[in-house]
Amino acid sequence: MRNDLETTIVHLKRMLFVLVLLVATVVPPRAADQAKPKVRAITGFVTIDATSYPAQIEEAVTFLNRVRDAVKAAGYDVAGRSSAARCPTR
Repeated sequence: MRNDLETTIVHLKRMLFVLVLLVATVVPPRAADQAKPKVRAITGFVTIDATSYPAQIEEAVTFLNRVRDAVKAAGYDVAGRSSAARCPTR
């Protein structure tokens, strides 16, 4: 005769098996060749300062390039990158 602990373990193993079987049949697997959506643009917005705008724009472009590379590395097709500058109003 089994003790209570062994009975509980057997019962839990059966429940786990049923749960795994249920998940495997209910959740459809993602196809390996399923295409990811295309990224049309990665855009950055910068409010520029008249005294340091070249450095601000360079920093924004560098950041956008790093983001584009990371998105491409994740398997997405990136169409482009753009930046928009806004001059502060006086």
